[in-house]
Amino acid sequence: MPRSAAGSRRPPGAAHRDLAHVLAPAAGGAQPARRAPPCLSALPVTGEAAASPEPSLAPPTPRKFAQFSPADAVSSRLRGVRRVFPTSDSSSGGSGSEGEAGPAPDDGGLVILVTALAPADAPTAASILVDAFAGAMRTPAWARGSLGTHIEAYLGDHIRMVPRALLVGARLVPAALAQRAAEGGAEDEGEEGEGVPDSHLAAALSPAEAAFPLIGVGELSFSETTRTRGLTLNPPPEGAYLCNMAVAPPARGRGVGAALLATAEEAAALGGAREVYLHLRERDRAGPGGRLYARAGFVVEARDPALLALVLAQDRRALMRKRLW
Repeated sequence: MPRSAAGSRRPPGAAHRDLAHVLAPAAGGAQPARRAPPCLSALPVTGEAAASPEPSLAPPTPRKFAQFSPADAVSSRLRGVRRVFPTSDSSSGGSGSEGEAGPAPDDGGLVILVTALAPADAPTAASILVDAFAGAMRTPAWARGSLGTHIEAYLGDHIRMVPRALLVGARLVPAALAQRAAEGGAEDEGEEGEGVPDSHLAAALSPAEAAFPLIGVGELSFSETTRTRGLTLNPPPEGAYLCNMAVAPPARGRGVGAALLATAEEAAALGGAREVYLHLRERDRAGPGGRLYARAGFVVEARDPALLALVLAQDRRALMRKRLW
């Protein structure tokens, strides 16, 4: 039976339907209901607010190699995702959504390493997302702990949902360490697919690299069962959907958002998706996040009807798409 981050049991059927629904009770019963946007990529990559789809799974049951399937092969490829990027400066003032690249700052030989998340990463990833959510959700300071607990439980579920979903995280690590790990080859990824133990869920990350803290996180949904269905602008079921992308404030302006986006695109192709979709608030199209997506090749597919946004008292959004192959 699934457990929350605090260790309490959740009965079957009580799993959060999506992260947007998690946020309202976490903010406190005295607060007026305020629905979060469908995912963090609907907002600037700076991470001002977010929410995401989420049915929950029980912990995976280990399986034998004889049960290996094509889905297991996809799972292994996704869990083995590993990209290394140089750090860069942002002329937009370090928003985390990466403006035009400038001279690299003095990071002491550090590079941005992006890999799949492991269960041990959930607490830090939840903290990054809480920082992204709390302002736009108007979450009072006293409710941030409860919000973090709910998000951590959500992440713990979704980390185990490969290949239906994939969470990736970024770290700043010494370039020499990343090079040694790459030359040494990926660790045993475990051909048991979804049945691999937790310690194998981020096979492309060495123990020495894992000692460096997360500075950014993003999520890809490959299935309608791992995303929220809204009234409008639903991406097609066969497309990968990018959401919950945020960068920790101290790490913004170094190219982390661009690194997460590029890794998500590669993972989407590995997962068999021909296209990647995301949501962006219309008022952010001219900002750093909009520029990041435009430079990456995303185009506007559709927009929320203005009247609907007015009636629902929500920001008008654009659904953006990029064709991968």
